[in-house]
Amino acid sequence: MLYVPRIGRFYECICSERMLMQNAIAETVNSSIKKISELLATLAGWAVFIMMCVVVIDVVMLATRLGSLQVAVELVEMLMIVIVFGAFSYADILEKHVTATMIVSRLSKRWRSVFDAFSYSISLLICLVFTWQIILYAQRMTAIRKSCLSSDLPYYPFTWFAVVGFILLDMRYLIRVVTNIYNVFTKRK
Repeated sequence: MLYVPRIGRFYECICSERMLMQNAIAETVNSSIKKISELLATLAGWAVFIMMCVVVIDVVMLATRLGSLQVAVELVEMLMIVIVFGAFSYADILEKHVTATMIVSRLSKRWRSVFDAFSYSISLLICLVFTWQIILYAQRMTAIRKSCLSSDLPYYPFTWFAVVGFILLDMRYLIRVVTNIYNVFTKRK
């Protein structure tokens, strides 16, 4: 801890309390993001189940010549939005996303943190552009109350689900960038 002769211990206490408060806030935000991501991943899992049921029912109806579900294609399309965007941030939490670490794993911890901070910053910028565009798209779809072509199934609520999924992914990348920058300046190896 930094020692200032005039204030001494008082300054150390203030700095320690400030760091504890910042860590507590960071942990609260991180745990909230994890809980929301787990909820979205659970919804994505249920969406997979519902999508399989819709497809099986549609195939059985076609095989028995009873016709077809009128909304089967639209339901599968909407459920795919829930599946994909609901799983983005949770996959990042579990670190199950695609990575190439053959060269990076040979670097020291400090240089690995530098590389990770740089790569996650680029990923964050790209995801922020996607989030911005999806927000604009969701606003347009909500304004016109977009529905599916062959049925009256509303389309616009699912676009907002994609927005939430991308915002959570943006927050995960931001946490990773800040963590790696912190690691660069605290590790001496």
